[in-house]
Amino acid sequence: MKDNAKNGTVNGVAVSSIPIVVIHVIDEYRQSSKIFKCQRELLLTEMKYFQAYLSGANEHDEIEISVHCDVKIFALLIKYMRNRGRGLKPHITLKNIVSILVASEFLQMEELVQECVSYISSCMQDFINHRVSLSGLLDSTITKIAESCTIEQLQLLYDPQDKILSKLQQKKVEAIVSDLQTRERHLELCMYCGLLFLKDDRNGAGCFESKFYIGVHGELIGHHEAKAGWQVETFLQEVKADNNISWIAVFWYILGSIEYYRCTGCKRECSLRELQDCAYHPGDIIDDRPVYKYSCCGVPIFSADENLIRGCQTTTHTMIHCDRRPIVNSFLNSMSLPNMWAQISACESMARMQGSAWTSDVKGGSRIDASSLFHLPHPRKSLANTAICNLSSKNCFNESKSDIKGYRRQCEVLQLQEKDCVHFFNITHQLLNQRKKATN
Repeated sequence: MKDNAKNGTVNGVAVSSIPIVVIHVIDEYRQSSKIFKCQRELLLTEMKYFQAYLSGANEHDEIEISVHCDVKIFALLIKYMRNRGRGLKPHITLKNIVSILVASEFLQMEELVQECVSYISSCMQDFINHRVSLSGLLDSTITKIAESCTIEQLQLLYDPQDKILSKLQQKKVEAIVSDLQTRERHLELCMYCGLLFLKDDRNGAGCFESKFYIGVHGELIGHHEAKAGWQVETFLQEVKADNNISWIAVFWYILGSIEYYRCTGCKRECSLRELQDCAYHPGDIIDDRPVYKYSCCGVPIFSADENLIRGCQTTTHTMIHCDRRPIVNSFLNSMSLPNMWAQISACESMARMQGSAWTSDVKGGSRIDASSLFHLPHPRKSLANTAICNLSSKNCFNESKSDIKGYRRQCEVLQLQEKDCVHFFNITHQLLNQRKKATN
């Protein structure tokens, strides 16, 4: 129902010309009701919930609006709406924060919702300890609260009844996955080492369990291979169904697998998940002819097994880039929490169970593939046949004998080069096999 005032002015405009909307607020809890009057334009601007009722109606139409809400809270919202232009804020406390937040969500008062979220994030532990149900909060509001909190804040909170903490932590995990998908960076699980990695990420760490290839500079290179049938969405659903794994552990499991840096010790790219896996040999190199070995473990310094060459003991990686120090420190602080490493290991075990079954021949076994150094022989039988066909044609008979001999000589040279390539390829494989036998 609409009502117009008869006397006075507002901002130089006659009050009688300003449409006034009458709202009937019904408080079922207190079994009472109250009528509120508000300017139509202000109501449409601040409480977007009423746009569906008023935007399409003529300002001279009589519309009756009823709202089921706490009378005291609605009065506070009306006061906030009228005084917001003056910079005045509502009196928000732990006692009324949930009621204000639920009502402002329902009435679509975005600015007030954001103020409530900021207030909650500033006193999260007190907010959780307050004896009030949080089941009425919308999923979008929980997402906003999670965005306003850091992961360090969430992992230090104590919520024995789990009123909201696990939901906030889950939102943090979903935010990481959503951000990766938005940037078209696909999270995969390696079929060799079982670690998470980003597909087509050139800055990522290599795989030490796959088959090695010899690079152009003589270095050994291993690549991750995506496990068939594995999907991060399925993994998160399994985590949600398992109450024994915390979302904080899932967060650091994912983030620790995709954050890379270079170690000054081993000179390799590694992830935060492998922070304590810097392999080295503490002993000296000794002359144990016919081979040189490490005194600490007796492993030859030249071995076909790259994992043995890397080292017999492990320590913490030392990063080169100082800009990664904050996230490394945050990761280390999180790992100091009780059972965090065990939780991350449980995440890793659950992730490896997804997708196709593991097979005994999947593992690369740190084998070295020397084929990357040499081109595989390509038989040129078709070239010789082409030459014979050309020579048997009518045009060939018109050519001189010297041209025919030169062409045949060229074919013979190509065949000899191919034989040398095949012979060199076989010798390389024989040397590698002998090297493996000598080092086993």
